[in-house]
Amino acid sequence: MQYIDVAVALPVNHLYTYRVPEDVEEQIQPGQRVLVAFGKKYLAGYVVRLAETPELEHVKDILDILDAEPIVTPNILRLTEWIAEYYCCSWGIAIKAALPTGIDILHSIRVHLRMPPESDRAMQDFFDDLPLRVSGGMQKKILAILRQSPTISLADLQKKVGKKRLHASLHALERQGLIELEDVVALGKMQAKTLQHAVLLASEILPSDLDNLENHAPNQMAVLNILRERFPDGLPIVDLQEMVKFDPRSALKALTQKGYVQTYPKEIQRRPGGYFAYQKTPPLLLTPEQRQVFEQIHAAINSNQFAPMLLHGVTGSGKTEIYMQAIAYLLTLKRRAIVLVPEISLTPLLVSRFLSRFENNVAVLHSGLSTGERYDEWLRIKRGEVDVVIGARSAIFAPMERLGLIVVDEEHEMSYKQDSEPRYHGRDTAVMRARLENIPILLGSATPSLESYYNSQTNKYQLLTIKERVDARPLPTVEIIDRRRDRSQHLFSNTLEQAIRDVLARGEQVLLFLNLRGFANFYLCQECGFVYDCPRCNVTLTYHASTHRLQCHYCDFSRLPPVACEQCGSPNVQYRGIGTERIEQDAQLLFPEAVVTRMDRDTVSGKNAHYTILRQFDQGEIDILIGTQMVTKGHDFPNVTLVGVIAAEIGLNLPDFRSSERTFQILTQVAGRTGRGHLGGHVIIQTYNPLHYAILAAQQHDYLTFYAREIVFRQQLNYPPFSRMINIVLQGEDELFTRDLAQRLCEDLRRADSRKLTVLGPAPAALTRLRNKYRYQILLKSQQSLYMRTFAKEQVELFRKTVALKDVQILVDVDPVSLL
Repeated sequence: MQYIDVAVALPVNHLYTYRVPEDVEEQIQPGQRVLVAFGKKYLAGYVVRLAETPELEHVKDILDILDAEPIVTPNILRLTEWIAEYYCCSWGIAIKAALPTGIDILHSIRVHLRMPPESDRAMQDFFDDLPLRVSGGMQKKILAILRQSPTISLADLQKKVGKKRLHASLHALERQGLIELEDVVALGKMQAKTLQHAVLLASEILPSDLDNLENHAPNQMAVLNILRERFPDGLPIVDLQEMVKFDPRSALKALTQKGYVQTYPKEIQRRPGGYFAYQKTPPLLLTPEQRQVFEQIHAAINSNQFAPMLLHGVTGSGKTEIYMQAIAYLLTLKRRAIVLVPEISLTPLLVSRFLSRFENNVAVLHSGLSTGERYDEWLRIKRGEVDVVIGARSAIFAPMERLGLIVVDEEHEMSYKQDSEPRYHGRDTAVMRARLENIPILLGSATPSLESYYNSQTNKYQLLTIKERVDARPLPTVEIIDRRRDRSQHLFSNTLEQAIRDVLARGEQVLLFLNLRGFANFYLCQECGFVYDCPRCNVTLTYHASTHRLQCHYCDFSRLPPVACEQCGSPNVQYRGIGTERIEQDAQLLFPEAVVTRMDRDTVSGKNAHYTILRQFDQGEIDILIGTQMVTKGHDFPNVTLVGVIAAEIGLNLPDFRSSERTFQILTQVAGRTGRGHLGGHVIIQTYNPLHYAILAAQQHDYLTFYAREIVFRQQLNYPPFSRMINIVLQGEDELFTRDLAQRLCEDLRRADSRKLTVLGPAPAALTRLRNKYRYQILLKSQQSLYMRTFAKEQVELFRKTVALKDVQILVDVDPVSLL
């Protein structure tokens, strides 16, 4: 008998052993999905390995093999196993994150009325007694519906009776034996897309037959002429219909019967759209600094071994050109590459540049694609049809064979960290994949994370440096405006306003940055001071003028602004604070001759919306572009000669030990958007905290000075990179119960530890209430990462088993990038 270990996509830290029936033993392989019975449910499980004969007497058989061949490659299996171990999550959940959406099995529940043997009298007595056997209006409603339709889907039943108390009523009826709930399983519908094509079969047709068609079947003749003269290899029928201006299906049917034509389904690829137009471009001439860096990467590729490199290059130093030339060399060795970018908004321009160099040899993976597009790109990669993959963090799971290099652009970005399970970091996972595949990895940034730069200083990473911009262009001059002394009555200081006017007069472009969206941060009563908060989260509601609504940016709750204070009745209620929407309005009032556009989450929600705005800006159709952090990195617009930062100190006020680092990074990155052409550039930073070292270092584009100051602070307080951290968050709807559980868990952790780690807390999270759940956190710190992870995983699992959590979730975040 053959047995297999199966991982399931549930929050469980175990593998489950199943028996493989003899008739399919030869078909089973690690990396396939199998259908298994799991309790009362059916689940898709992932075969991770063949298993030894178990000691249990009764082992369930798998129910079916869902894939003809493995869909998870051996390298991805190893990588997801590491993710499960390192980030304290289920191996099955890690595998699921590595696969494209749309291929999961689909579950639905059907509700069946359990009736007596069919006889008119028995049926009548059964239905007459039903109202007496149940209590509660919801149960009676359900039975009344089932009397008319003895079998109904849960979704249809919910439409008829609503969600409230539905599940409790169904379980009560099930316990009484009156209904049966069936778990119905179907395979995901995602598959390759096909289009009906028509192709010419007959190479020669008798002249008499052609005359007959021309005289008696002109539609057939028109179709035949198109296929003979223009498309002998065939074309999609939908394209043919546009050419002939009539429905060609009847003509094609007749031509098929005569043996002249054949119609057949042909697989087509759903290719992502929304990229800048491109044409084939040759490699650029490298500067001496770039050439030196390239030669070091060249040597690492030739070494055929794991080689982590950190490329610290100032903004505008041509890091992307180095990536492309390194990959071009890699392709000559018949190897492949993955390029990670932190934001979907960076993808259009970067992909266009890679397409201009590698043409159709590039695949794209990110969450902005439709399910079909993502599946087709994943399929192209798995079939080995492309050699370069570009995408956001999940692209690290691209099923590529013969991988030779991984590039992580803007490696410092927080968005590489997933905020739901599995809570992996894309950059660190990329480093581990490179290690597992024994290949080099290149991390690039103008503002490296302190952890990465520290690794370069302790010889874990090789440091590559570019200190000058391409063509020796100077870095932009940076001017700091102290808003405490500025007399302007506007959001724009007098200096920034005049600078914008000068730039517009020269026909150049302006980029304005504020990392707050909406029109105003809060809405208050000026009489009693009452501030309107989100009823589900402990944050103020942001006023959005475009929709005239107050909105929560965490749970999307929204409401109309009150015309009078709901606490004291005063009509003196107003919005306060600023956001990108208000900057846009003020810019339009101050510069009516300019085309002003805003780019933030509110304006780029539609498909390809990023691309549309960036293309318009690139083509000079927008004079002033206002945005949040999505405009601060990766963009290269030579006509941008002025960058304005409206309020530089916003990020400094966050209760997080990384707030100074993030402020320095974002200011340096946004400053780097200007001066990238021959026109030069200027940056104006407005702030109420002009002497903070992060702002002063950004003014000088001086990463090393900032690093020297910040690393001392980290060492004194034993923060990363001098320790590793785990943030354990308990969240539940009952505040007191959640707090008490957090206290109990914290006490258990302190008792169980042998003084190898620091346990801080429990304490209310900075966002104490989020989406109707109260949040308490416990912070673990230690220099022994493996010990701390193993300890946390075991203790939290033990706590879950021994304590009734009552709807309280325990989230374990290893190496958190934010403590909010």
